[in-house]
Amino acid sequence: MTATVVPLTRVNKEGRLYERPTEVEEEIRYFLDRALEELVQHISNRTPSSSCLLYFARRFRPNGRSKLWDKILMTLLSRVAAQATRHVGDLPPQAAEEAVERVRMSFLARLQKDHDSLDIFECVFQFAVKRLAISERRSAKAKAEAETSVEDLGTGEEGSSGY
Repeated sequence: MTATVVPLTRVNKEGRLYERPTEVEEEIRYFLDRALEELVQHISNRTPSSSCLLYFARRFRPNGRSKLWDKILMTLLSRVAAQATRHVGDLPPQAAEEAVERVRMSFLARLQKDHDSLDIFECVFQFAVKRLAISERRSAKAKAEAETSVEDLGTGEEGSSGY
């Protein structure tokens, strides 16, 4: 018996529903017909895809603690961090680390609310993470440009108006 994949609901700029790539739909169907434990067992092989894991993370909501849920969530957050890291490499180390953490927290907040923007992640996971990371990189660069170092301020002795 082939299980039905829940369709996406978010609409793109052209007014069409987002659609998962065929291979993601097939992967989801494959794991829908199996125990969730099998999905988790495959994680160490870099499968299933992040889009597939996200599908199950959005729909598997345990009432209490669950090792399966924890494994899915931690894998997704690890993959988000790895993807984000690739796009903030030109920042100073501390700023890059903070940007990656903000991307992870943004993703987690969307997951907790089951925000429909996650439909985009189910379609193009890497691209969606890249967009978040680039946004955080821009924000970090703007913050760095706005900050003035002590050296740039000078000592205030020469040419100072003294207020």
